[in-house]
Amino acid sequence: MSSDLSHEKARLELSARMDSEIDGSTALTLDRHLETCAECSAYAERLHDLRRSLRLQPFETPPDIAGKVMASLADRKGPVGRDVFRFRLRIASVAAAATALLLVASVLPLDRAPSGTAKASEIERAVTSAARSLTDYHARYSITERGWHDNVPLRTFAAEVWYQAPESFRLQVRDLTEYPSRVWPRNDVDLVSGPRAYWIREPYACPTEALPECAAGSGVEQRSVVHRQPFDGTSDAPTDIVVPLESVARSEGLQPIGTATIDGRAAQRVRLTYREAHPLVDALQAGGSWAPIAPLDSVDIWLDSETWFPLRFEVSDGTGTVLEVTATSVEEPDSLSQALFETPHKGVVTDGGFVQRDVGYGYIDLHPRYVAGLKPFRSGVIKGGPTILSYASGMTWLKVMVGDSMPTDLATQLEAEVVALANGGRALYQPADGELERRLDVDGAGLDFHLESNLPRDELLRVGSSLPLEGKVDDEIAVEGGTLRRLAAGTKTFIDFAKRPTYLPAGYRQTGSFLRTGRQRASIERFSLPESDLGGAGIQIDQSPSLTALPPSSEDLFGVRIGSAIARWSEERGQLEWIDGGVYRSITAPSFDWWTVVKIARSMR
Repeated sequence: MSSDLSHEKARLELSARMDSEIDGSTALTLDRHLETCAECSAYAERLHDLRRSLRLQPFETPPDIAGKVMASLADRKGPVGRDVFRFRLRIASVAAAATALLLVASVLPLDRAPSGTAKASEIERAVTSAARSLTDYHARYSITERGWHDNVPLRTFAAEVWYQAPESFRLQVRDLTEYPSRVWPRNDVDLVSGPRAYWIREPYACPTEALPECAAGSGVEQRSVVHRQPFDGTSDAPTDIVVPLESVARSEGLQPIGTATIDGRAAQRVRLTYREAHPLVDALQAGGSWAPIAPLDSVDIWLDSETWFPLRFEVSDGTGTVLEVTATSVEEPDSLSQALFETPHKGVVTDGGFVQRDVGYGYIDLHPRYVAGLKPFRSGVIKGGPTILSYASGMTWLKVMVGDSMPTDLATQLEAEVVALANGGRALYQPADGELERRLDVDGAGLDFHLESNLPRDELLRVGSSLPLEGKVDDEIAVEGGTLRRLAAGTKTFIDFAKRPTYLPAGYRQTGSFLRTGRQRASIERFSLPESDLGGAGIQIDQSPSLTALPPSSEDLFGVRIGSAIARWSEERGQLEWIDGGVYRSITAPSFDWWTVVKIARSMR
């Protein structure tokens, strides 16, 4: 390929690279052209945005960042990733992508909210207020899904939800699809979550690609949790389908785009990405097998202008709508029968170890003085562990765990942000991550507190500031072969080898910075959103002069130019690695695509 590229040739090579059909020397020449050609660079970003919108795959478990970093720095081996954000591309060919790009660019209007549309801040406040006042809820939904299996292009479901604040939830999903034969499993799901127990029944797990053969003779599986602690995130109710508190009220990217009437009800239409809205989208998919959705697919939500219930939502992937959910009936009954929330103890039963008892909410050493107006709900102890107090009002809740010694693990030390409390103390804060809500760890002399809540960040910090102790945070953390020294955000002292990004995705900010000393020198920097980082992994930049070569890997990697270096991108780990000036550098961002990570890398100075 000539080093003097025409615009047409450069655009063909861009499309080829997105299909992993480009060699290293061609990639270098292409990158040199993009650095000097603003027109082709802008085209690359547009093509990237389209390609990103045409991806399919659900969220999976984020990698164990602490273990990965420590292992890679200590042993000079490549970090071991988990299966995160494996994308399947829906583009049939390069020509199809290029044609679609031209069509999109020419016909899509700008999204400007018409007059009468509420502002994002007004919607967030209204949803927060609705969540506080809700008591009982009952609704039915129709669901249409596309893209689950090549032989089943469309599936339909009926779902029903019952909710009683603050912890009683029941979900029933019935599969109405006409499958090619009886061998195909029906995606019927039942879930009941109550104050003391949790139960789910769903079809046995079977890879969608292996259907229908692998379904022969399969049935259903059941799981239960007994002696469940209050608001246990690992077995919690998917209540965003009732009022989308986490998806809408805590989102950084909420975009109001208009008003509408849904079944005679006035509604506000808002737009988010699936990355932000997945607590709502996944609420009716709490079990069973569903079509994958990409993190940056578009989610339009119609919210009742009076109750702020989600009346409808649609997920689109750039080629069309892949999921439609519509409430066919919604009501707030005067009361719901407690029999609805009786939880079977069937299947694989897990003991949560919680013993409910009155531990005395007035005991000053155990509780915060400020609880954001919430009322005492459930209290007790974990067998052999901490005391737990919980508070609630409607869907809004706060959990306080207190014990004589609750050491903060290394992963939390690395991932959490050090925050100053109004009482002069310091604590470790983490945003909601899709499974757990916002958390605050306050360690003191004699007592340690762990707070978890769906309260906004500022309110949770106010609760932490009212605790009967002044929290401390260790700035020196012992690790194998050395120490991790916590630094103030943006500190350059003693880190002469580190570079820092001048570009980050919207809303992201630095929340942690460490210098590793001892046998291996390295810097670790963390970036996340303040309220809810629902990708669950944030962004991490690791740099070390002690690693002078990229470790071998058997993964399917492709190269991209970062300055004068060739970096390699692992889709499986969501990680970009390269050697620059004799220094190993990597950016790990599992919830982002390669182009966004490359933009971060190229901005590092």
